[in-house]
Amino acid sequence: MEKQSEKICICSECPTYTLCAAECGELFYCYEGNSPNCISIMQVCICPNCNVWKDDLMKKGYYCVKGSESMLTGDNAL
Repeated sequence: MEKQSEKICICSECPTYTLCAAECGELFYCYEGNSPNCISIMQVCICPNCNVWKDDLMKKGYYCVKGSESMLTGDNAL
């Protein structure tokens, strides 16, 4: 993950993001994959509002529950 992307990640602003995820330092679900223990309920997905999502031409969402973009699309280039 590039430093620039780290600055623009908005996972922590999402209504689905939990205190547990914050305490575990979880971010970048679009690249890192789903939350292993902290997020299991999909509330609202703001991934399409994120510049990481836009800049990297992502198509999916709810990465925190469903898994990374590459896992969901089968595209290992991400």
